Amino acid sequence: MSNPELLGFLDQIELDDAVQSALQDDLAYADPLPANDINHAVRRKFGVDLKAGYAGIILGHPFGKGAGQLSMSDRHVASDRENGLAFTILKSAVGVTESGDVGIDEWQKSAPKMITEPRVALDGRTGWTVSWKGRGWDKGFDAYVELYRQSLQSNPGYYVIPSLMVDVTDPDRAREQADFCIGRLMEVHESNSPSWDFLVEVDISPTLSLLAESSDQTFAEFVGTSTSAFRQGLAGKGKCIVKLPNAGIDAAYQLQLVKIAIEESGDRLAGIIIGNRLFDRNATFEDQVGISYGGWDLSNANLATLDLLPSENISANLVGTGNICSGRMMAEYAVRGCMSGQLHTFFQLPPDAYRAPKGEGGRTWRAIRELLFDQVDGLVPVLLKLEKAGYLHRSDDYVIRFMDLPGIYSELKD
Repeated sequence: MSNPELLGFLDQIELDDAVQSALQDDLAYADPLPANDINHAVRRKFGVDLKAGYAGIILGHPFGKGAGQLSMSDRHVASDRENGLAFTILKSAVGVTESGDVGIDEWQKSAPKMITEPRVALDGRTGWTVSWKGRGWDKGFDAYVELYRQSLQSNPGYYVIPSLMVDVTDPDRAREQADFCIGRLMEVHESNSPSWDFLVEVDISPTLSLLAESSDQTFAEFVGTSTSAFRQGLAGKGKCIVKLPNAGIDAAYQLQLVKIAIEESGDRLAGIIIGNRLFDRNATFEDQVGISYGGWDLSNANLATLDLLPSENISANLVGTGNICSGRMMAEYAVRGCMSGQLHTFFQLPPDAYRAPKGEGGRTWRAIRELLFDQVDGLVPVLLKLEKAGYLHRSDDYVIRFMDLPGIYSELKD
């Protein structure tokens, strides 16, 4: 696949020495701040408004944590909030019926071991991927409900979103699981009165493990089964954001999955996440043959899919995920309409892989500093360079805005 990125020309644009020096200071020394305070500081210092959006929620900046092994406790969530993330998606729970029927029992087994390692993409670039067996929540649904409760209570005002997968191989069971689990999660949401309407992520990750033995049509049916089950379970209660799997076939097929998700989710759809992981049938991890992966192949596939949406007149709140390893990559997703990004791998790199030096806060804050302030690829300099190139313009209050990026897509493509 050819490189679909649009912002490579920014390498030829230089910022003033004073701006470069200010960026270097923040990259090295900025203290941890909550997301909204980060935006206030950046706006005051650089005239850049980082406000972003997640399924209708306004965020202080676009960077949040995707569901996974790093969001399995209220301690994880508290650390995310303290170290500047805009939101956290809890580890995906495996749906159960009221009688306790799971159906996808394999996804409840504990398999926490992960290895972050380099992976060479088809275009020759080396990126990072996390190799593991790929499993969901293994502590039972009651424990997951309690995690959601504790995370909301301990972090008032911080955006914590539950994630749920249902048995895509059995439509009746999927509907029962969605009904029961959404009801339980809604009770927690209502009793803790957060400032946003109930929102749940639809995780269709198990379809990747079924990909090797499924036809293209069956795989698409799995997406429809999951999203229609959530539409029923959420009727009159809240909305969902659908995290689409990346089948690794081509952009046209991924577009088909987007259309299915929109149609089957109906008026319960708050947004779409494009798109979660690729699947390598031949790669191995420990005793498992066939694992999911990320890196440049994933971002290439996702950006190519997003490039098809305008011609299809598809309008939805979009969230990017996949190889968001820099502020520039976040901007690549953003010009295509993704107003925030879910990250996971970037918070797990080896310590010597970060450009940001160690400082106050943990690895998450180190990653956020790099995503925002790195002089080459940080989001703040990317926005300033787009202004210098004439693509972004300051408003009456003398700021340039991250949320204006979708408006320059057509000009960048010409």
